[in-house]
Amino acid sequence: MNNRHSIMSLLVVALLVGAGCTQQVSFSKNVKPILDAKCLSCHDGTGEGSTQSGFNVKTYDSLMVGTKLGKVIVPGTPCRVPCTD
Repeated sequence: MNNRHSIMSLLVVALLVGAGCTQQVSFSKNVKPILDAKCLSCHDGTGEGSTQSGFNVKTYDSLMVGTKLGKVIVPGTPCRVPCTD
């Protein structure tokens, strides 16, 4: 997956999880399908993306751990996505 897709996927996830949503967001119904379609093939805990960055999107808990450099998703701060800095 190229860098642009990674950044866009993370922004979508951050916006859905972050504060300001007017509707209840379900990780399993709203976020997980996006991650499965766009990110899981490389970031499943064993793929190239996981090996390089430590980022694993297989479960909510692994997603919230972040990367070798720290958290990627910070609840309540949807615009704070480290890979876009």
